[in-house]
Amino acid sequence: MNSPVAPFTGSSNESLGLRIDPNSAPWWELTIIPGVGEVTARRIVSFRSENGGTVDRLFRRPADLQGVHGIGPKTAARIAPYLAFPDS
Repeated sequence: MNSPVAPFTGSSNESLGLRIDPNSAPWWELTIIPGVGEVTARRIVSFRSENGGTVDRLFRRPADLQGVHGIGPKTAARIAPYLAFPDS
């Protein structure tokens, strides 16, 4: 499944002070996070859809992303600075 929007490849979101909410971001926006490619981004969105979507705020902290196939403790810690959790 292709999207008409290509992943962002400009300045890093860290230098812009941008944080992304994994509970609501589309897959292509998640690819802005260094180390999160299209496959992982799509897995996050799929996990969200299969487990309650954005209604329940599945991800309340970086460690919650470890439920997504391919994201372990090291990856969760590495991407934590780029994530926003509004309900935290």
